[in-house]
Amino acid sequence: MYRSKQSLILKKTLIFLLTIALLLPLCPATVLADGKNSEVTVITDTYINPLYEDVIDISDLNEPSDNPVSTYKASEYYTSIDEAGTYVRSQMKQRSETIEVGLQSEIAEEGADKDEVKEIIKNLARSIVSKALTHTGEPTEGDYLLWQYGGWKCNISYSNSDNIYYITYTYTMTYYTTAEQEAELDAALADVMKQLDLDHKTDYEKMKSIYGYICDNVTYDHEHLEDDSYTLKYTAYAALINKTAVCQGYAVLLYRMALEAGIDARLIAGRANNNNHGWNIAQMEGYYYNLDATWDAGETTYDYFLRSNDNFKGHTRNEDYATDEFNRQYPMGTEDYQPSNEEPVEENPFVDISKDDYYYDAVLWAYKNGIVNGKDETHFAPSDPCTRAQSAAFLWRANNEPEPENKDNPFIDIDPSDYYYKAVLWAYENNITSGKDATHFQPDDTVTRKEFVTFLWRSAGQPEPKMTENPFVDVPDGKYYTKAVLWAYENNITKGKDDTHFQPDSQCIRAQVVSFLYRFFN
Repeated sequence: MYRSKQSLILKKTLIFLLTIALLLPLCPATVLADGKNSEVTVITDTYINPLYEDVIDISDLNEPSDNPVSTYKASEYYTSIDEAGTYVRSQMKQRSETIEVGLQSEIAEEGADKDEVKEIIKNLARSIVSKALTHTGEPTEGDYLLWQYGGWKCNISYSNSDNIYYITYTYTMTYYTTAEQEAELDAALADVMKQLDLDHKTDYEKMKSIYGYICDNVTYDHEHLEDDSYTLKYTAYAALINKTAVCQGYAVLLYRMALEAGIDARLIAGRANNNNHGWNIAQMEGYYYNLDATWDAGETTYDYFLRSNDNFKGHTRNEDYATDEFNRQYPMGTEDYQPSNEEPVEENPFVDISKDDYYYDAVLWAYKNGIVNGKDETHFAPSDPCTRAQSAAFLWRANNEPEPENKDNPFIDIDPSDYYYKAVLWAYENNITSGKDATHFQPDDTVTRKEFVTFLWRSAGQPEPKMTENPFVDVPDGKYYTKAVLWAYENNITKGKDDTHFQPDSQCIRAQVVSFLYRFFN
């Protein structure tokens, strides 16, 4: 009887211990640094980027993974918002969808109300991301991140020991671009910045080149304007790669390019024509000036370039961008910017060109940058036909005279002593030209309009023209130069001889060659 009762007691004890073991995962705990166990509290929070609160809602944000509560525990805890924000920023730049960060802090007095503690901890979640999105002056941080994400959902777990809170924030972020898209944009932007050749320009010249590039190459995305599910339209990727975006895309691209060029800039949120709108401010000589590339896109003269607030009509800033603190940090110029220390315009050395000539700026640009030196010291000879040798040399110099990698010369009519020798080899190995035949380049032949436009197009990587209608009756479909001419037309490199004729077989004179180069590189 005693042995049976003892067995029954042992059996009940084992059942009790098994039950406790099964219940343990439902009562999460964490082991703190001092070895003490503390109950873990789990809460959630959701945040929508205020810039897009009118076009997205909570259902548009990515959902967290269904991890069990017991996994919400940071491997280490930061002791300040700055440290935690810096880490989150690094993860956002990589477009990490899940970001886990720990924070250790004495956030409330001992015995504080639990609901009050929860609100403090939620506010800290927002403070960490706010710190991550602070304007730092780095091109891929600050406003570049802020304007290209929709918001986040966050699982938060925390415990308390001796009034020190150990908090783990697990953010699930919603971005408008992927890491792969950002890598593609990085490569394309590097090429554009190289083409703009900003190194030796003043800040004003840099900004003018950047602004002009965006206004000339980006169109407004009316197709997706009302499609709130198509969030790519808000991005620099859409502006640079797809060549079409809404105002946020224009402004984010300008912000990135300005910072890449060493010019401080910000994005401003506000209202224009009774709609939400975004534009930029940029620093010139200690003060900031307004720019709106969206409104100047496609124009030949700019009404919204480096304007003071008084002359920036139709724009009203949101409250966050109109505070005394913001204005102290980014003081605005009281008048439109006028360059006071711009480098003097290069004196015109040529007696046969004047300011009234359509090619005047192009010739001075080419002369200043060592692309062409003229027929002699005082004559450019703009109407002289340009030879194939000259056209190859001009294009090579405009590309910073890259050294040809292949030293094998396929052409029997060019020699290493020729000034255009390296230019022709470079053009040949980069498939810009294959010569007149397999062994002849014919350097002294006049280059035709179709040939030189094709050289330019191939040097740009043979991009597909986007236009579907051919305006020129003398450019048949399917010719080797057809796509090149259409590409040049839609990129304002040439408008043809008239509205319907390109005259592909006409000789390309020196003025035209230099003008095509100038428009392509500027």
